[in-house]
Parts: sequence; structure tokens; C-alpha cells
Amino acid sequence: IRAFMAAAPFRGRVPVFAGDDVTDEDGFAMVNAMGGHSIRVGPQIGAGHGAPPASAARWTVPDAPGFRRWLAGLAVMDEPAGEGAGGPGT
Repeated sequence: IRAFMAAAPFRGRVPVFAGDDVTDEDGFAMVNAMGGHSIRVGPQIGAGHGAPPASAARWTVPDAPGFRRWLAGLAVMDEPAGEGAGGPGT
């Protein structure tokens, strides 16, 4: 992650890291330390039997389709006015 963020076109940008597994926890921690956004994809912590342990991720989305909807919403927000600027689903 550090190497990516030091290289163009990522230099000077805010890192975003999403993951769905305990192996992603180091990435969440690093992105948090860099002032970025960490997103856990999957059940919220303590959601019931078999729930994942505490996560370093700052945000949680319930599943992969939810994450894709979130990304689609960001893409719509980045479009010039008049091209879906009203938000997701417009």
C-alpha cells in the first residue's frame, strides 16, 4: 500500500482499502495510519454466532453487492452536473 501511494497516479491522494477477510486487517491498519478509508465487506462485528472478531476497518458494508452499490454511487457523484449528479439510482 505504501508503494502504491508513493507512485503516480496515487501520490497525494487518500488511500481507500476494502477487504472481506481477517488477512486484510494489516491493510486496514496501514490505510488508517495514512489517514485513509478502510472498509470491511461482510457481517458487522458481533452480528451473531460465528461473527468475525473486532476489525480495524473504520467502515462496514454488509456484503459484496453492497460494496458495489457504494462504488457505483461514488462514480455517479463524480460525474459532471446533468449526468446523474442526483446520486445513486438517478
